[in-house]
Amino acid sequence: MNDQNKLSLFLKQLKEHDLPGFDAHVELTPYRTSITPPIAPAKQAREGSVAVIVNWHTKPVLVLTRRAAYDGTHGGQISFPGGKMEDGDADRMDAALRETHEETGIALNRDTFVAALTPIYIPPSNFMVYPFLFFTQQQLSYTPNHEVDYVVEFPLEELMNDSNFSKTDIKLGNGVILKNAPCFLFGNEIIWGATAAMLNELKWIIRKM
Repeated sequence: MNDQNKLSLFLKQLKEHDLPGFDAHVELTPYRTSITPPIAPAKQAREGSVAVIVNWHTKPVLVLTRRAAYDGTHGGQISFPGGKMEDGDADRMDAALRETHEETGIALNRDTFVAALTPIYIPPSNFMVYPFLFFTQQQLSYTPNHEVDYVVEFPLEELMNDSNFSKTDIKLGNGVILKNAPCFLFGNEIIWGATAAMLNELKWIIRKM
């Protein structure tokens, strides 16, 4: 069995296993200061969904986006394609699929769905985010919309390379400096916050292979 098939089979088996969840998240989340997972207010937190896409056409990459700069909480940051649910969405996964297509031009279908990863609460924007993992082998092309500056293909081998883990100061949109934020470095990109935390869960999962 080649590595491509091995990864595909392994990811498909995720539904049968427990996820590392908070233990993986906390390593890469600067906002968490205690060992107790923060609980989002069920009626107050907004809901959003993201697509965690592992694409293996020529080599395994994760599809990320650099958000367009704006005055909001997450402007200019590296993120997964996704966003908040809308009235027309059938469910949370539908929101992830719709947002991914709108933001990047990628048309995924439910046949590429692997498993739901652990939801994560983002205090600064008061969002409970639900990540959905997809695996595809098609050649992807990107047509970013106005919400996205560009698409980033983050090689899976770079995620698994521990030398790409670092800590750095992050300047937030409101001018506040976040000191020694844990992150992944890739080229000129700094991947931090909830995106890095969700990536770290995937990293923990793949390490079990």
